[in-house]
Amino acid sequence: MTLKQRIYNLLGITATNEIQLETGEKSVKPPTLPGGSAIPTDNNGIGYKTELLSDFPIQFLDLLDYLAINNEKVALAVTNTKLAHTPHEIYFADSVSEIQKRKMLAHLKNVSNSWFNGGIEILIGALLRQLVIKGCISADRVIQKGMKGISHIELINPKYIRFVRNGEERPYPVQIATGVTNGRELDVTGIKLRESYFYVPLEITDKSPYGIPMFLSALKVIDDTEKAKVSINSAVENTGLFGIYTAMMGLPPIGEGESEENYQARTQTYLDDSYKRIKRDGKSGVMVGFKDQDEFKYQANDADVSGGYEIMKMYNLLIYQGLKQDPNMMGESYTVSEAFAKVILAKTTQILKELQQRLASFLEHTYLMELILAGFAPQSIKVEFEESMPADKLITEQTRALKIANAKALFDNGIIDIETFANELGYDNAADSEKLQATKVVSSEKSFDYNVPLECAESNYMKGEKRYNDYSKSINDLYSGFIESLKLGLKSIKKETKANKISDIISKIFAVEFADKTNEIVQPYINESYNDFRKDKSTFSKAKAKFFIIPEAVNGALDFRVIEYLIGFENYYLGKFIDDPDTQKRINEFINNFYNDNANATTNDFINGISNLVGAEIWKIGRILATTHSKIRNNANVLYMQQAKVAKYEIIEVNDRLTCPHCRVLNGKTFEVSNAVSNIKKEIESKPEDVGLVSPFATQFPIFEFEKLDSKGISELGILKPPFHPNCRGVLAAII
Repeated sequence: MTLKQRIYNLLGITATNEIQLETGEKSVKPPTLPGGSAIPTDNNGIGYKTELLSDFPIQFLDLLDYLAINNEKVALAVTNTKLAHTPHEIYFADSVSEIQKRKMLAHLKNVSNSWFNGGIEILIGALLRQLVIKGCISADRVIQKGMKGISHIELINPKYIRFVRNGEERPYPVQIATGVTNGRELDVTGIKLRESYFYVPLEITDKSPYGIPMFLSALKVIDDTEKAKVSINSAVENTGLFGIYTAMMGLPPIGEGESEENYQARTQTYLDDSYKRIKRDGKSGVMVGFKDQDEFKYQANDADVSGGYEIMKMYNLLIYQGLKQDPNMMGESYTVSEAFAKVILAKTTQILKELQQRLASFLEHTYLMELILAGFAPQSIKVEFEESMPADKLITEQTRALKIANAKALFDNGIIDIETFANELGYDNAADSEKLQATKVVSSEKSFDYNVPLECAESNYMKGEKRYNDYSKSINDLYSGFIESLKLGLKSIKKETKANKISDIISKIFAVEFADKTNEIVQPYINESYNDFRKDKSTFSKAKAKFFIIPEAVNGALDFRVIEYLIGFENYYLGKFIDDPDTQKRINEFINNFYNDNANATTNDFINGISNLVGAEIWKIGRILATTHSKIRNNANVLYMQQAKVAKYEIIEVNDRLTCPHCRVLNGKTFEVSNAVSNIKKEIESKPEDVGLVSPFATQFPIFEFEKLDSKGISELGILKPPFHPNCRGVLAAII
């Protein structure tokens, strides 16, 4: 039986009613179709058109669906392709305003999860499965009533899609109707699909627009393998896997008056019944017969069965080739050289990239449709998926960095001691317990680290930037307004008012008159500054490669998440520094001691004194602003380098008399861009108050320990980019 016949048997198609399989063209008549699917409701039929036939039997799509569920090798191959399902980012044209970009991203985030049952990620998974099994993405973006956006997305089975054309025009897809006749599906006609329908093939030939299923070439080998299994099973049944039993039965006597014909029939029946009995008893390990009459004998099978194993191994390898899978990813153990393993990795990576490109094509078209219908003007959209198979070295480094961070968190919180810390990282014991103890950051309060190395204390590298100066002045003016409000708010207090009550009044006025108002100033400044640094090509000023072309900056989803994080970061620390333990300590000491030290002081003296004390805390604002500004610059530079496909960057410090010892150590150190991007992602996924755990200041670590570390050791601490301390002047330079 041929493969074609086997497929027809599976689908219930007989030789007399089989659907034409040859490639070429045929005419189809105007249709009459049931409602639903991706067919427009006002369609009046397509008339007589020329149908383009596929390079393979369309019915094979049903077989591939069946095998993807019921054949372990095909099912595993489908599972392996899920590696292509990684997070994706959305990029807009640079000419679109940043505010508009943020609005469009927020809109897509709000609506996309309602398009498909389970959300956008489930939709992407379903599209990927359809692409892998059916060789194409076939889906309809159903439009809302009123044309205000996409209502939902339906996957259309490609077996009902045909391509037709009228004369010399470009082929377009139609959806065929199906009737049921004798239990089989019968093609009737086709109707042109809505403009919202989307079809993209995985790959095509020059003769046909139909997508070629990824696993199509494996079908013949799978069929041959099944035949080989049948042959081997038949051989086992005939000769036994380990050997055979022979049974010699005593001939029963002929009966009186029994004819020869009846006697032969009776003896044959006796042998048949004996065979069934012996086969049944043999399974239980017990054989029963008559002594001196029945004879049982076991004959071992000494044939070489290794040939059968080699045949099945060969078939399996051919199946893996047809499935475009590495045997080692299919549970087989095949030893390969390192060089060949790299070839396999490269091929697998390329296949996954092609799948991601088709998914991106669908998402770009769909996002663009949604935004235009919703009234936006996106101009263009680009979707990029994260790489599905990063280098092993990067995975190892990231895993170790995470392990170190987890162990350090346990150590910092007093859950494990120094020796256990060392053991967690694979060391037998700590090298020097006292020095390790010195590196521990003990902080029961989560507050901004305002400590600046003495060498950097007089540095104000931001004073020449007008935007920063205007921003700083606006924040300082807001704080001055808070001080004036504080003076008015404290007029109701009396000498006997307790310190904690006064502290509460200060905190409430601070929240209303300062903290709640900073965002109006912070948000536009960080938006503008980040986007300026995101376009700053001076990051590539040290490029030596003549062929390197600096791309125009294009913000993606990660950029907008970084901006949101930095705005929250700035607002958080500006909104809480008045409650820092050191500030509260100074306020409480002033309140408790003021009247004792100034017996003749008036209430106004007290109000002026405490207002001056709180006003003096304005120095913290300068350090918060400068530190956030450094984070803005360097985060934007890292993501610009990532977009430009730069692999490494160098730390550049001013290296003058103001440069601190930690920054002198860091000057000239090189780091991986991918590691810095991972660090940024970890930072924006954490709370602003936890920044010290994810991306700590270098000055948190004693210099005698820090100066011994190389780039890898520093990177493992989460120190990858400035600021390395408040007022840090370090910048980044791409290595090309």
